[in-house]
Amino acid sequence: MKSPWRITGHAVRQYLAITGGDRVHRGLAFDRAQRELGEFAIESTTSNRTPKELDNGSIQYRGRLPLRLRFIVIPHRLSNELPVLVDVLPDHERRQKPYQRSAHPARKVTFK
Repeated sequence: MKSPWRITGHAVRQYLAITGGDRVHRGLAFDRAQRELGEFAIESTTSNRTPKELDNGSIQYRGRLPLRLRFIVIPHRLSNELPVLVDVLPDHERRQKPYQRSAHPARKVTFK
């Protein structure tokens, strides 16, 4: 089945970073991640969970357990366009992405 969203390369790279996949631009890992995101898209749009409309006009869908990823989608503007998956985020706003964690838990890290 075809994905109900157009999936950006940026979203695929975010998904790979969160799940610990290889950080590649193209290749088997990228294609597999794109297929998995397509499956998440189908499940998210057909489930009974209500998506959340964000202040900027985008829509947030929640993924299933155990990852509970958040999918940020820009709705289509024209009737013949698919909504666009622009961001894949960890399950909670306060949770850091794996590649941003400090090596020492007591050390405060600032990013510029």
